[in-house]
Amino acid sequence: MKIGLKELLKKFENGKMKIIMEDRYGMGYRIYSIINHAEVKNCINEADGDLWDVVIPGYKDKLKKKEYDTNDILGIFLLNNGNSKIFMRVDEEGYEKKRACDDINKFISEYLYWNDDVSGEWFKWEEIRGRL
Repeated sequence: MKIGLKELLKKFENGKMKIIMEDRYGMGYRIYSIINHAEVKNCINEADGDLWDVVIPGYKDKLKKKEYDTNDILGIFLLNNGNSKIFMRVDEEGYEKKRACDDINKFISEYLYWNDDVSGEWFKWEEIRGRL
């Protein structure tokens, strides 16, 4: 189902949702310095017609499971074209907060470099929660 960001975030706030891991590297897509990417199951971003993108920073290794139930949002990379990225944590060992901060900064820098027609702004979840 097509769903806007505000409505999607409300669904996450109301409970855990299923995200499906994506092997972007294996599919030949850029990973922007983060090896763990996922999509929100059954939730299509109106901006690009694909499932909503989830980026999972803070893990040194590739996560093993194919699906996770989570609502642990770290922040949102709001893009002017509507193809915003949701950064999340999952219930898996190996998460490092400092690595997550470094990963997020690298991702944003690389994403904007390779997509020079796009602009965006990073918001920590605590800062943006309820403001969209």
